Amino acid sequence: MSKVKVLVHTQYFENYTDTDYPLWKAKGGYTFQIEMEADIIFYAGSEDAIFTRLVERHNNTHCKFEYLNYEIQFQEEPGHLATEEEYVAILEEYYAVS
Repeated sequence: MSKVKVLVHTQYFENYTDTDYPLWKAKGGYTFQIEMEADIIFYAGSEDAIFTRLVERHNNTHCKFEYLNYEIQFQEEPGHLATEEEYVAILEEYYAVS
């Protein structure tokens, strides 16, 4: 068996008032990770429900997370896509054509 990283994507919220009347504001995405045997994630079932419960364990009166989805990361490190300069060059090209 081989280990994989499972990236669990969530929406992060902060509470802007007191705990009696919370005012939750979305502040962006937050990603958790869990390392596990590949066979567990492939054959267990109910992944969304399980990850939802795990994510909820990190909630408190000041911040909370809402589960969105998950992805399995097989490779150790992400592949290199481009440099900042290459990105800017494509960006400039894109706006020149548009």
